[in-house]
Amino acid sequence: GDDGREYAGGLMASVHHAQTLRQAQDWLDGAAAPDVVLLDLHLPDVLGFEGLRSLRERLPEVPVLVLTNAREPGLDERVLLEGAQDFLAKSRLRSESLLRAIRKAVARQQFSGGRAAEAVNVLGRGGVRPRGTFMSLVGHSIMRAERGGPGTRGAVVFAAAAPHMSDQIAQALVARMRPSDACTRIATGVLGLLLLDVGSAEQAASVAERLAGAISGIGQVRCGIAMCDAQARVVDVLSAADTALARASDESRFCCLADPVSDRRVVLKRQAVDEVAAALNSGELTVQYQPEVDLDTGQVTGFEALLRWNHPLRGELAAAAFIDAVDQSEVIDSLDWFVLATAVGRVRRWQELFPVDPPLSISVNLSRRCFEKATFARDVLALLEDKGLLPGCLRLEVPGSGFSGIGETGRRQRAELRAAGVSINVDGLDLTQEAVATGLWAGEFDVVKIAREGLASISHAGALEGEVVESILALGRVLGFEFVAKGVETVEQALWLRDRGCPRAQGHWFAGALPDDAVQELLKKSTAGDGGETAALQ
Repeated sequence: GDDGREYAGGLMASVHHAQTLRQAQDWLDGAAAPDVVLLDLHLPDVLGFEGLRSLRERLPEVPVLVLTNAREPGLDERVLLEGAQDFLAKSRLRSESLLRAIRKAVARQQFSGGRAAEAVNVLGRGGVRPRGTFMSLVGHSIMRAERGGPGTRGAVVFAAAAPHMSDQIAQALVARMRPSDACTRIATGVLGLLLLDVGSAEQAASVAERLAGAISGIGQVRCGIAMCDAQARVVDVLSAADTALARASDESRFCCLADPVSDRRVVLKRQAVDEVAAALNSGELTVQYQPEVDLDTGQVTGFEALLRWNHPLRGELAAAAFIDAVDQSEVIDSLDWFVLATAVGRVRRWQELFPVDPPLSISVNLSRRCFEKATFARDVLALLEDKGLLPGCLRLEVPGSGFSGIGETGRRQRAELRAAGVSINVDGLDLTQEAVATGLWAGEFDVVKIAREGLASISHAGALEGEVVESILALGRVLGFEFVAKGVETVEQALWLRDRGCPRAQGHWFAGALPDDAVQELLKKSTAGDGGETAALQ
C-alpha cells in the first residue's frame, strides 16, 4: 500500500506494506534499507522459509520479525534457526506487543553493530537435534515437496535400537548423514531421522539400509519409513513412520514402508493391546478352570486355567478371541503372570478344602516370552513358596509352535523349573516342528496334550485321525510320556482314549470352563464318593 506514518506508544514509524515478496523486492530496488522487516510466513508468491531466506540474503543486517497463524509444533524454534530475530503469533498479537518486539529488534541490531541475527545450528548431545526443531524441519521438508515436486520429497525414518545402545548409534548415524539431514530422539530406544530430497520411499529405504549397514558393528536397528508428501501434516508423517516401525517389529523385518492398508491393521492391533491392558487394570479379566479327569475313575485330578474377558459390549470372550493381538506385546507378560498367580493361589485353596492323594494340580498356558526372562524360574518358584503349593502340582503349558523360538535362556529356565519338580507341557503335538521333535526325544517335556483336532473322527474304527493318535500314544508309552487329551466331546471318544492307554482327558463331555464357585461344587461331588464322578464312564 501507500507509504504512511504510524504513531503509537511514542513511536513514530514510516511503514511500507507489500502484498507479495515481489512487490517488496521491487520497492527495495528504489529505497533505502528498512530498520526492521515484518514478514508473513505465507505470502501469495512464496511459502514458508524461502521468503525469509530471500530477505536475509538481500538484507543481511536488517532484523526480521516473522508473523504467522501457523501452529506447527516447533515452528518458532525453526524460525529462529533460519535467522529471524523473533516469532510473533498473529492470533496473540497486540499493538503493544508488536511495538515491544520492534523496539527489541532495533535495539539488538544497534547493540550488535548493525548485524542481524545469525542462523544457528541447535544441536543436542551427540549432534542430535531437539525434537521441536526436528518437527520443524519435517514441516520444511513438506513445504519443499509442495514447491519442488516429487523429486524433492524427504522421508522420516524411525529407527529402533537397543535402549542402552541408542546414544552410540545416534552419534554414528549423525556422523554418516548429510549436513542437511537431521536426527532426534523420539522415545527410549527410538531415533528419528529426516532424509531430505530422497524422492521416493524405495530410495529412502536404500539410504536407511546403507546407514544401518555402516553402523552394524555398533548395533542393529529396525526401521519404519514415511514420506514427507506435499500437503501432509507433520504429525501424520511422524505417526505413519511410527506405525511402519511397529509393523517392522511385528514382522521381524529390517524395514517397512508406510502403507495405509497394512498400517491400519497395526493401528487396530495397538488399539486391541490398549483395550486388553485397560481390561486387566479394571478387573474385566478373570480366570476359569476346566477339569482334567482320570479316564479310569472319572475323578477330577486337576484343572487347566483359562483366561476370560468379561467384555462390557461383547460379553464373555475366550482368550482365543484376543490373545493373538497381544502375543508380541509387553501386555502378554502381565497377562501370563496374572493367570499364573491367580491359578496357583486358587488351586492351593482347593487343596486345603478338598484334600486328595495325589493333590490337585493346575495347568497354566504361558507365552514363549516368559521363558526368555532370565529370572522366570526363580520368580515362579518364589510364587509357589509364597502360596504354599508344591512344585509338582504345577504344569506350565506352551503351544508346540512356541518352543521353536525358545533360545538358550528359555531352555535354562525350563530345565531349572523341571529340576525343581514343575512339569512342562507341550500343548498340541506336532512332530514336524523340529524343536518339539527334538525336545521329545531328548526328554525335555513331561506331558503332551493331544489337540482337539486329533479327536474329531476317532469315534469309529479306521479313521486316519484315530490311527495317528493311536501311534502317538504308543510312542508316548515307549518314551515314558504322560498324555492328556483335549476337546473330548463324546463318550465314544472318552472310551476310545481310555482303552488305548490315555490316562487323562478334558473337554465338554466332562465339563466346560468353570468359575471358582462351580469348581468347588464339582469337587464336593467328586471327593464325596457318592457317585458324583464327572461324567463317569461305563
